[in-house]
Amino acid sequence: MKWLKIGTLLLLVLAAMRSGAWGLGWVLARLLPEKKTIVVAAANTLGLLAFILLLWWNLMPGEPIDWSAIVFGLVVFALCGVSDLFWTPWRTGRR
Repeated sequence: MKWLKIGTLLLLVLAAMRSGAWGLGWVLARLLPEKKTIVVAAANTLGLLAFILLLWWNLMPGEPIDWSAIVFGLVVFALCGVSDLFWTPWRTGRR
């Protein structure tokens, strides 16, 4: 049962990370419609920065930053950035 809870929480965190990056990407795609690579890179970088800010904001006084969580976020947003180059929800049907 413990692994089910951990797996569910991991999926929820990944879903929140993707939703945030896709939301930022959708806004940026409206501002820069012909620059897909820049939009993807900016959206995932801003998503990573938002994730790091959320980690920093939730720290207790004197608590060090969790570098393994930052590395996790970096890996997730890097992999998702690569996948966004091939498909994004706001670009369906258009090239």
